[in-house]
Amino acid sequence: MRTRRARDGSQATIDPDAAPLSRGRLRVLRIAILVLFTVLTVGISVFHGTRIVALIEDHSLTEARSYADLVIAARSWNARHGGVWVEKTPSADTNPYLLGLGIQADRMVDDGTTLTLRNPSLMTREIAEEMGRTGAPSAFKLTSLLPVNPANAPDMWERDQLERFEARGSDVTEAWSTDSAAGDGERFRYMRVLFVDASCLQCHAGAGYEVGDVRGALSVSLPYAETAASLARTRDQVFGIAAVVLLLTWTGVIVATRLQERQVAASEHALATAAATDPLTRLSNRGHTFERLRTEIERTRRTRTGLGVMLADIDDFKRINDTYGHAAGDDVLRTVAVTVKNAVRTYDLVGRIGGEELLVVAPDIEPEALIELAERVRAAVEGAYALDGSGERVSVSIGTAYLPHGSGESLDTLVARADEAMYRAKDAGKNRVESS
Repeated sequence: MRTRRARDGSQATIDPDAAPLSRGRLRVLRIAILVLFTVLTVGISVFHGTRIVALIEDHSLTEARSYADLVIAARSWNARHGGVWVEKTPSADTNPYLLGLGIQADRMVDDGTTLTLRNPSLMTREIAEEMGRTGAPSAFKLTSLLPVNPANAPDMWERDQLERFEARGSDVTEAWSTDSAAGDGERFRYMRVLFVDASCLQCHAGAGYEVGDVRGALSVSLPYAETAASLARTRDQVFGIAAVVLLLTWTGVIVATRLQERQVAASEHALATAAATDPLTRLSNRGHTFERLRTEIERTRRTRTGLGVMLADIDDFKRINDTYGHAAGDDVLRTVAVTVKNAVRTYDLVGRIGGEELLVVAPDIEPEALIELAERVRAAVEGAYALDGSGERVSVSIGTAYLPHGSGESLDTLVARADEAMYRAKDAGKNRVESS
């Protein structure tokens, strides 16, 4: 809460919280709106960017799972039929690993053709090799921590996943990631665990496996470079749109609040001016006049300049009101106010402090110059206005008081001296200047 003098000089209490919107609150509101929009825009952009990544990865994951389903189904079919016999050729030679396990991998049929056995693991590897020869972008292989065929040995990423499968057992059955393979671009990697079943023991019983153990995994690799590039472009577009939205939002909010701030500043200035102005004469009111006088007294104590005050009182003002009416009296007041304001220096302050009393605050002035200024004011008022039909001219009696540099005199005593001098001018015949 703070107080301000009203137009009649009384104290009025002003509650700053009662103002609908101050410039300070506008700035806080602007910052709050900008922060809110920024957080929302960034949050939405990150959400959509993350969602796009998740959708693309889900698509790649679905594709990899489909590959795995197909390969595992073909492998199961092979195992369920005890392997597949094909004609033995230079490109389809006897599987040496089956021979090492004591399995007869060749047989001759009635027409003399030699057939050789393709067990599930070998068939899977040869299909994968065939895909590589034809230039297929996708690839897969069987792998294990204890491979029978060294060609099925895991790479570093596959080893990490196999160890994870072994450690977690049946809790984890698949894994996926993106990987930048040297010279091969970015790939989507997928692995699905393979558990030992009864058909596996035909070849791997000697390795100590039991049904339900982790035998190894199927590793699938899909091309991901174009997808990653498309994803990066999409992400850039999302964040580009977010940046444009933020720029437009910030510009709109700042422009709108700045315009509102100017309107509020203009309103505050108008209110401050109205609170310091006498409504009839448009001069400073009593409160503002004394506030300015107090400031000038403090300045005089700090500087090497003197301060003068003039108290001007319209002569016979009550008689003017009684004879010609209050409208004429108001007209006299307004005319005298304008005349005095025009007669003093541009940096002097003229205020109405009572009914027909005007106080002039004249900083940076010497005593002689103060008397000359007062005489100029008196003469200007005398020549400015004649009452209608009577030829009677309006005049003022002026009392002056001078405050020298370094004086400790108070505002009240300074004004009281000017008031006493003004009454001496009245007693001496009016329309004159007296100094204290």
